[in-house]
Amino acid sequence: MGDTFIIVNPNAQGGRVRHCIESIHALAQASGGANAAHAPAQVLVSDSVAHAQSLVRALPLESRVIVAGGDGTVQYLLAAIVEKRHTLGVLPLGSGNDGARALGTYGGSWRDAFSRLLVSRNVRAVDLGVARFDDRVEHFLVALNAGFDASIAHRAVTGPKFLHGLPRYLLATFRELARLTHWSLTIELDGKRVHLGDTLFASTLNAPTYGSGMPAVPHAKCDDSALDLLVARRFSRPGALVMLPRLLRGTHLADSRVSTHAFRAMTITSEQPLPLAADGEFLGTTQKLTIDVNAQSLRAIAL
Repeated sequence: MGDTFIIVNPNAQGGRVRHCIESIHALAQASGGANAAHAPAQVLVSDSVAHAQSLVRALPLESRVIVAGGDGTVQYLLAAIVEKRHTLGVLPLGSGNDGARALGTYGGSWRDAFSRLLVSRNVRAVDLGVARFDDRVEHFLVALNAGFDASIAHRAVTGPKFLHGLPRYLLATFRELARLTHWSLTIELDGKRVHLGDTLFASTLNAPTYGSGMPAVPHAKCDDSALDLLVARRFSRPGALVMLPRLLRGTHLADSRVSTHAFRAMTITSEQPLPLAADGEFLGTTQKLTIDVNAQSLRAIAL
C-alpha cells in the first residue's frame, strides 16, 4: 500500500470539522514517528467538491486515502478513488456516518478511529452502487434514495445548522410528512418487473443502515456482490407516522406494504419527476433511473 493522505472536508457536520483540523495535523505528524518505515500522513484540506476531487486524482496510484467527513463527503470522492485504485478509509466526522458504520470505523472517539486507520492492514474489497440518469453517473457506498427519503435528505441538508445526526434527520422527516407525496413507479429488477403503482419511496441499500443509523435493511452487506431494494407502497400520513418508530427499531419489514429485493441491475421509471439522493446528498429529480452493482470495486479499510 502506498503513502497515506487525509482529505478533510472542513464543512462537514455543519462546519464543526473545521475545529478538528489542528488535531488531525498533529496525529498525522505523529504517525511518522510511530512507523519509521513510512513518511507521516499528509493532510489535505479541500475548499470545494471540485477541489477535493482534483486532490484525490492528483495523488499517486494506490495510495491510502482517509476521508475525514461524512457519507456525502465520501460519495463525491468515490469515482476518483476507484479510478486511481486508492484504498479508502472513512474517518466518521459527518452527520450520518453510515458508511463508517458498515466498515466498522464508527463508535468511540474519532481520534482512536484515526489512529487505527493509519496502521490497519485489514482491507476489504466492497461493492459500490452506480446510478445513471439524465446523462449523469453517480456512485454510492451506502444508499441511493428515491421519493420520500430523497426529499427528507434534501430537507436535512438545508435544515438547522445546530442539529446533526439522527435529530436533524428526524426533523426533516416530520417536515416531509406534512406534505406527504407518492410517486407512480414501475420497477424492474434483473429484467423482471417487481413493482407497479403508487410508491412512497424506493431506496437502494448497500449497507444495513442509512439516515444516521436507521436499520433500513438489516441483512444488507456491502461485499455480497448485490444491492438491496427497499420499497414502500402507499401510506396515509398517520400510517407513515406509525411506520417511523418501526423503521428506527428495524421492525418495518413485517408490514405487507414494505418489501425488500436483492438485485444486480434495476430500472425505475416514474410518471412524475422523482427526487433522488445518494448517501444523503440531494441529486435532483428524474423520470428514469438505472442502478447497477459494481461488485468488489472499492478497496476499503475495515476495522
